[in-house]
Amino acid sequence: APRLTSPVFDVTPPAYSLRPPMEIVGHRIQVLAGSQVHFRGEFSEKIAAVEVQPLSSLAELQQESTRAAASWHAVLTTDQRTLQLSGPQGRPLPLNRTLRWRLRVTTANGLEVELPENWGIEVTADQVPAIVFPGSGFNLLAVDATLPIQALATDDLGLVKVQLQLQSSEATEPITTTLLDRPSLADQAPLLNLEIQTQVSLADALAAHPGEQISVWLEATDTFGQVTKSPAELFEIRSSAELLSTIQQQQERLVEQTQHLVDAQRTNQSQVSKTAARIEATSKVRQSDREVLASILQLQQTLSQQLSGASNSILETVTQMQQRLTQNRLDDAPLARDLQHLSSTLQSLAAESMQKATNSTLQAHEAAQRTVDKSQEEARETGQLAAQAAAAQLDTLGKLQ
Repeated sequence: APRLTSPVFDVTPPAYSLRPPMEIVGHRIQVLAGSQVHFRGEFSEKIAAVEVQPLSSLAELQQESTRAAASWHAVLTTDQRTLQLSGPQGRPLPLNRTLRWRLRVTTANGLEVELPENWGIEVTADQVPAIVFPGSGFNLLAVDATLPIQALATDDLGLVKVQLQLQSSEATEPITTTLLDRPSLADQAPLLNLEIQTQVSLADALAAHPGEQISVWLEATDTFGQVTKSPAELFEIRSSAELLSTIQQQQERLVEQTQHLVDAQRTNQSQVSKTAARIEATSKVRQSDREVLASILQLQQTLSQQLSGASNSILETVTQMQQRLTQNRLDDAPLARDLQHLSSTLQSLAAESMQKATNSTLQAHEAAQRTVDKSQEEARETGQLAAQAAAAQLDTLGKLQ
């Protein structure tokens, strides 16, 4: 049976994609909606005639895709081997729906053959822009606050415009700030990603007053003109005194959280100290000692995370409180100085004492795993490591208090 070799799709992407014409080799390809396609290939032998047979499910038989597939115009050149598929009058076929087909040929000796290969052009739509605009986690602002904006806008073909919208509950129209505007893209590489880091001064943007509500969102437009609007973040305008009171309440909750950490550290230190004393007194590491040290290690690692590692850690909370004071122009308040001192203390504690306590506890646990029911000398070494862990945890406890 004849075979169709060297298949090439000549694809002209739509103008909005800003992509150049291309040649694609294969049996099944993917193009953007609005692309114009011409197909060519060469048969392994001379052919008298060729017919395009659409492949569609019963449901698709009523769709435009079937009619479009049927509109392929098949032409054999004078050598009776080169096949060209195009639209009417030999022009490239514009595509907005997926096409699938087979070829049925009549050989030079009159034999009709349906070739087994399935051919296809999958048509995909241009994706709408995407915006990642995480919330601030604190939705109260002073009248003269500075609002930081961090976001990411992306598009599969290219962004042409990104705007920041600020809407007051007492205004009919939003205040628009254009962050990106690329009216002519013919001579520019497409911008697929835009990292947004800016800030809005409420005092400069609008004359806000306590009780007012402010909505903030982003809008991104792609080369096709599609617009995506991010979810709006809602803020309430408060007086500086109210904001300071709210942040002070957070500080009180932070003190409670820290006290829980101190209590847990005290318990852990007591446990590792008792375990070290028992091992040193008996010169033997029992299975129960290994299990106790495993629990102590797990708790110590959790305490380290609660102090500085987790997203809602004590240090992270302090940093967020400092940022809220700064953005609301309250960084000259006594509370701001207290938080700065606390932040420095916690950073030093996390980097030094807490890290040392966690590492020494890990060493004691690993030694216990190796020395269960082993020699007295090995047991004494494990006891010494446990005692060092107890000392490091005691130092951490003292600094936490």
